[in-house]
Amino acid sequence: MLDVAKEEGQTVVESGDEKTSRARGEFFFEARNVGDWTSRLVFIVCALGLFAVFVTAAMLEPNPLGHSTHTQLGLAPCGFLAVSGLPCPGCGLTTCFSHMVRFEIYDAARANPFGIPLFISFVLAFLYSIVGAWKGWSVMESIYEFHMDWICIGLSACAMVVWGGRIATILIGGV
Repeated sequence: MLDVAKEEGQTVVESGDEKTSRARGEFFFEARNVGDWTSRLVFIVCALGLFAVFVTAAMLEPNPLGHSTHTQLGLAPCGFLAVSGLPCPGCGLTTCFSHMVRFEIYDAARANPFGIPLFISFVLAFLYSIVGAWKGWSVMESIYEFHMDWICIGLSACAMVVWGGRIATILIGGV
């Protein structure tokens, strides 16, 4: 079992008989608790899933409309867009990713600006998963140390802000 606690600016991680204490931010540079085989498996599955996302994005041709690229996969068009005439928060993400794997940053931002930080997060998570699997890091310790909960909350807030801006631009500017 992994127990994590804070002591005066230090992170104390207890796993079985081991106890490690270090300052936050020293995560990459000091020895870590090693996870069991399930941690390696989780990191491998994450890396493979993210790799599949990148390969899929590379195989798709970005739709010039800035959305609906996902329909090339046989998926239905966005129901929210069809009913309301307004894009949902995810409209343009597949198109954005398809542009990002081609390093077409401007076109990616036009498709869905939120897709750029999301894509960068995916790339970083992919690289981290590879290193984590290779070194056998503990998944739970990694989630705690890097505040994955706050990263997810931040990305969600970014998605909502970008979506609000897109809706406001459409309603005000008629774009």
